[in-house]
Amino acid sequence: MKNLHQTIGTVAVCNDRLVVICEISPAGLRVRDLATGQIGAATAADLSAPKDPTHERLACRQDAVLTQCTAQQWQQARQREALVVASLARDGPIAANLVAGAHEHNVNQRSLRRWIGLYRQWPRPSALLSATWGNQRGSRRLKPPVEAIISQAIDALFLTRPM
Repeated sequence: MKNLHQTIGTVAVCNDRLVVICEISPAGLRVRDLATGQIGAATAADLSAPKDPTHERLACRQDAVLTQCTAQQWQQARQREALVVASLARDGPIAANLVAGAHEHNVNQRSLRRWIGLYRQWPRPSALLSATWGNQRGSRRLKPPVEAIISQAIDALFLTRPM
């Protein structure tokens, strides 16, 4: 059995269910079931490392999103899952089903195609959670001393009036 590092965001197996650790406290762990989204209590003894190494890829975007998602975001993911499943279950060509499903639910066809791709790759509602992309508001890419040098150069060269 592999060692399991019990940190927030770690994917583990609990009672034959794939879960992600959401909270760690002296009283125990709170975990979210990746298939249903339900949050429950667990102990360290209940958890084990996933046997399939492909679950390591879950450590990317999904872990961060799962541990921070709200009930409203989870409900939106469940609605997206229902739309994707309904679109895939229709009879007829997939392209026509996509057009019809997108039109019925007032969703962009490109979004529906993207959700279907995500769901096919990882058939769980958590694959359809919204993720914020890019830098967080207020974050900086450069270190403060470098920004100060650039700011001084801009002030000296471009923000002064010629005499």
